Amino acid sequence: MPAEVISPPTAFFSISLEMIEPGDLLPCDLWLRPANGDPVLYRAAHLPFLREHLERLEQSGVEVLHIAFEDAAAWSDFVAERLKSRILDPNRPIEERVDELLSSSRAMMREVFDDPRGPGVRRTIEHLGDAVNRLIAEPGAFHSAVRLMEHDYYTYTHCFHVSVYSVGLGRAAGIDDENYLTSLGQGGLIHDVGKTSLPASLINKPGRLTDNEFRLMKTHPEQGIVLLDEMNWRDPIVRDVTLSHHERLDGSGYPRGLKGDSVTVAARISAICDAFDAMTTDRSYSRGMSSLEALKILRGAHGRRYDQRLLETFIRMLLDPEKQA
Repeated sequence: MPAEVISPPTAFFSISLEMIEPGDLLPCDLWLRPANGDPVLYRAAHLPFLREHLERLEQSGVEVLHIAFEDAAAWSDFVAERLKSRILDPNRPIEERVDELLSSSRAMMREVFDDPRGPGVRRTIEHLGDAVNRLIAEPGAFHSAVRLMEHDYYTYTHCFHVSVYSVGLGRAAGIDDENYLTSLGQGGLIHDVGKTSLPASLINKPGRLTDNEFRLMKTHPEQGIVLLDEMNWRDPIVRDVTLSHHERLDGSGYPRGLKGDSVTVAARISAICDAFDAMTTDRSYSRGMSSLEALKILRGAHGRRYDQRLLETFIRMLLDPEKQA
């Protein structure tokens, strides 16, 4: 009998080679898309992806493969289950599992921010937020994560850091609702997604923004809500963190200028974690502050802007491993 001819999909979703590992039993077909020519099936679903495949692709300069648009959810589920099986394995040292979470999250988050409207984005964030919450619940995980975090600033790494800090602070503050904590972590992961709707020149500009540039920058929380609406993502905690992480208790924040009790606990937590990570991360044009310098600012002149009770909990959590949960 003649071999079955597989017609290429009509729409594709790109995946980085970093997301494919030797030994993976593929959940869907992988395709090559030459610059000139029709899509070519590279490896069929349910076959193992071997090291020789990865090496051959790398030697050919291939950085991405493609899956059918309709397979995006299956791919997201596959990557998430692979990650969870490793980081939640109690037989592996906690630092090894945390390192696995950080390295996997970098590739996953980069794909999210490269194409926030892509299929599977919401599923990826939901899975990753659940993984963050479940791992940070384990003794020693939070401080291992803080030690292993990279300090170079990218929006996607910043968002992952904010997720870890937020879940840790929520737990240290006595929040024990696992669904709330998972949503808090998901909100941290996606909170700056609205920046993808702004010009890259604005996001990456070194130094101080002009008044007009800052007015445009201040639209990113609302732009984030537009993207969540497109995903039909109605989780109130995720939406609150996305919209309100720049609100301040004294009313000086944006986009709504909320004040006092109008700023929710989730927004107060994300505000502290967002500001702390932004201040302590290296940019291409400046070095980040030390943790102590950043905490002095959050407690000092800006003290009225942040929830000081939560901030004291955050400080104790950073300094004392026993205060993380």
